[in-house]
Amino acid sequence: MKAAVLKGIKELGLVNVPMPVPSPQEVLIKVRSCGICGTDQHIYHGHPGSAAVNPPIILGHELAGEVVEVGEGIRKLKTGDRISILIFTARPVNFAVATGQFVRKPSGCGCH
Repeated sequence: MKAAVLKGIKELGLVNVPMPVPSPQEVLIKVRSCGICGTDQHIYHGHPGSAAVNPPIILGHELAGEVVEVGEGIRKLKTGDRISILIFTARPVNFAVATGQFVRKPSGCGCH
């Protein structure tokens, strides 16, 4: 899949990245829209104290989309459901792999 990846200060590029696979307690969301928050802008410009991130990283945690794959442990969501997510966290989010309460990037760094 294609993703806008922050490679460094003021350095953003469109990159092909592997499609994430949801665990049994996650769903995969096809992102239809993603907001850019103030923290994302500060990170992009390299402002000190904005957020601790280590590029390369995919920014964005205010999103809406469609559920395209459901982990076997998920009961309240199904393929085709429309969903929006707003995450308040100090940890970075790399992919839209989510349950109703939890978003994580494939490497295991999560945020509640």
